[in-house]
Amino acid sequence: MGEYDVIAEQFSSPKREDQPLWNKMYAVVGRMVGGSPSLSDCSAVVADFGCGSGRFGKELIDTGKVNLVVGFDGSAEMLRIGVERRIPGLSFVQQDIFEKIPEQWCRGIFRFVTAYNVIQCASSEDQLRTFFQNVQSLLNVSVGKLENTVQFVAVLIHPGHPIPEVQAVSTWIDCAMVDGSRIHTTLYGVDGGEICSFQNYYWRKETLERIAQSAGLGNLCWQCPSEFDGTSLIIFSGGRIS
Repeated sequence: MGEYDVIAEQFSSPKREDQPLWNKMYAVVGRMVGGSPSLSDCSAVVADFGCGSGRFGKELIDTGKVNLVVGFDGSAEMLRIGVERRIPGLSFVQQDIFEKIPEQWCRGIFRFVTAYNVIQCASSEDQLRTFFQNVQSLLNVSVGKLENTVQFVAVLIHPGHPIPEVQAVSTWIDCAMVDGSRIHTTLYGVDGGEICSFQNYYWRKETLERIAQSAGLGNLCWQCPSEFDGTSLIIFSGGRIS
């Protein structure tokens, strides 16, 4: 049983999912994705990498621009919770996104790939490379040829400030600010009670850009919306978002 199988109930609880900061972040990214030209006809199919129990997938469906979200996640327990929620327009596939995705999913059906707070779960450069290769292999190439069309958006901890203090306490396990260093994070509710803890990995901005480009995603762009309170960044490729 993996780490996120063990904490699935706590991680998917309202105490974590319904916190004001997280709700603002979900809404901001959902609006950005919904505004992409690649979703203009409201019939798009989107792949959500590291979907967990479907909280962000629901945000995408609620934009009205997405017909179907297919969530990929390696945690059986997270997916079980998501299936039990019966969210219309959201389906789930058990798949480790840091391992090569089967060819059946690489047939150009996806207009967009999202990854919400997932990249920092990669424990090695090889896993990062496979992740970005999976993103590239799933995307509909014909849509990507449209001028200024964004097809990939991810949220990750801020490489310049990787120890957020907003309803979370994080500590370095290994050397600070070194690629692959482990970070232990404990999440707390608005009432101050502990929700759960887990391990992430630190990756420099330059490392992520180099590996993404080698996978064929081209240049990555970075934004830090004010709603994120400096805790996280959005990265995207393929054009501009507002």
